[in-house]
Amino acid sequence: MWAPLPRYEGTTERRVSSSERVGRFIFSSSHIAKASRKAKHVAFQPERHLKSQVLETSVCRTSIATDLRVRQLGQTIRSDRKALAIAIAQAGLLPRELRCVEAPEPSYHEHAVILGWPDGDDAKSARMSLQQEIAAAAEPLLFFES
Repeated sequence: MWAPLPRYEGTTERRVSSSERVGRFIFSSSHIAKASRKAKHVAFQPERHLKSQVLETSVCRTSIATDLRVRQLGQTIRSDRKALAIAIAQAGLLPRELRCVEAPEPSYHEHAVILGWPDGDDAKSARMSLQQEIAAAAEPLLFFES
């Protein structure tokens, strides 16, 4: 399915294959459930894109990256801190209301975003419910050495 991708003007939306694995970098220990070694739902909280104002959750297309590349991205993707872990899930396991689309960046071609989040102040509980579904579908975390 092709549609305008609001994140990048003049581009079209390309969905990530449902069989592909995507990962969310975890930067805060408060986003990790210690007993289960899985990501908490808050780790998948969408953020508003500065330019488009669309709610999105940034993920890495781990199926097209080597393990070394994923580790390098985890250490460098944010300038203020290194990732502690990565939560990986199959793109096809996302709740049906959401979709995962390619969103490559110049030095990060594996970048993708989860779109379709309910918007508005009254949609907070609906977003949280979707975040909980993603967290439940995600595999146990893969931790990076510090």
